[in-house]
Amino acid sequence: MWVHLVLLFSERPGEIGVHYNFDTFKCEERLRRQVKELNGIVGRELVSGRAHYLRFDHRWSFDSIIQNGIAYDESLGYPDRIGYRCGIAGCFAPFNRNSKTTYPVTEFPLAVMDGVLVKQYANNPVETVQRMLLHLSRIGGGLTLLFHSGMISNPEFPEVVGIYEKILKAARRMGVRGMSASALL
Repeated sequence: MWVHLVLLFSERPGEIGVHYNFDTFKCEERLRRQVKELNGIVGRELVSGRAHYLRFDHRWSFDSIIQNGIAYDESLGYPDRIGYRCGIAGCFAPFNRNSKTTYPVTEFPLAVMDGVLVKQYANNPVETVQRMLLHLSRIGGGLTLLFHSGMISNPEFPEVVGIYEKILKAARRMGVRGMSASALL
């Protein structure tokens, strides 16, 4: 969360995203209200987002997030395992079957989520991410890593405490670069 706060409150421009609430799924009016409220709070337009619980329906969700000004989305991940749900380790413009064109939004597949990582790979979560990064260094691609700020150092989740920092340190040793969605594009 600290990195996001730096982007929000620094003089440097940064991208600000929205975590679409659980009740915005298939309810465009609720999403519109949430985005409008957050735009007003931060004083500029939100450009990215991710769905709560990764609730996403390709027949509805792309249209809704596009109509609300979202240019980058990170909702297409597994809620119960790590990996690339769309089978690709890179960003892409999703295909609209109705118009036979691509949607004007870029999807950044979510690959690793904190609680899922430590549940699926309890004995070696950091090494698992390192192996993924090593593989990506050979073939190309990106990895979206989601750690909930309330779990990073929370003693109620001892299995997660310290893992985020270890992953970041390992990534730095490997020469991994972190960047915003637009910089990656």
